[in-house]
Amino acid sequence: MSRVAELIFIIAGIVLNGLLLAGAFILYISTNNTEETRSLVEQLLQDESLAGAGLSADQIINGMSGGSLYITVVALICTVIGIVSIFLLKNKTKAAGILLIITGIVRSLASLFFGVFGGAAYLIAGIIALVRKNRTAAV
Repeated sequence: MSRVAELIFIIAGIVLNGLLLAGAFILYISTNNTEETRSLVEQLLQDESLAGAGLSADQIINGMSGGSLYITVVALICTVIGIVSIFLLKNKTKAAGILLIITGIVRSLASLFFGVFGGAAYLIAGIIALVRKNRTAAV
């Protein structure tokens, strides 16, 4: 049976995961204690609303770096699972559907809702894969 709809949603999820992966990785690289990052964070800390927060520039840079690395890893894992589900879709449709639903939910939650659109694409593909019945040829 043709699974074009599922493939379209899986590929859309993979593309959205890839965009999040690239963006988070670029943010991770750019926050690795460069002088430009430090000066921008120090300017941010001079703002009156953040002056009494008790945060240092190192804390903010480490938080941004760690958070972007976390999002990068989550997006990478979900991208790989999406690619695996494409191969499972042809022969093990139910397993692929369950894997996509779980990945879609976990991806949205684990990426702190930065990846909600990619997670929704996986979720839709998984639901379609489980709901759609295989057609049998008429005899």
